[in-house]
Amino acid sequence: FLLSDRSFDLTSSELRFATTGARRVQAGPRDPVDVVRYYVERDPRRADSFRLVKEQLPSMAAQGVEPVSMVVLEDVSRFAVEVLRGGRWSSQWESGPGQIPRAVRLQLEIEDGSGPPIAYRTTVTVPMGEES
Repeated sequence: FLLSDRSFDLTSSELRFATTGARRVQAGPRDPVDVVRYYVERDPRRADSFRLVKEQLPSMAAQGVEPVSMVVLEDVSRFAVEVLRGGRWSSQWESGPGQIPRAVRLQLEIEDGSGPPIAYRTTVTVPMGEES
C-alpha cells in the first residue's frame, strides 16, 4: 500500500496497492495479485481539466509489460487520499510487509462548469489494518 501527495496546479494524491480482489480491466490469464494505481493527469483535450486514471498490472507480469490503463472519471478538480496513522490523518504512507492503514479517507471533486465543484467524500475502515 503506497500513498503519495502529488501536485500539478492542485492537491492530488497517487494511490497504489496490491490486491487479490481487483476487478479485471482486461481478460487474460489470471494472476492472484494485481497492482492497482489511481492518479490524476491533465486531460489532453482540455488544458484546464484533469481526469482520474486507473492502471492495473498483474504482479507476475513480465518485465516491460505496460499496465492496462483506463480513464475512470473526467472533469476532476481534486483527488485526495489520506490514511489514518497513529490517530492522525496523513497524505503519505508506504507500507512494509503486512502493514495496512487502519482507515482510508477519499475526497473527489468534480468541476463540470455548472457552478462550484461538487465534492464527494467517504471514509473506509480497513478491517485488517493496524495503525503504525
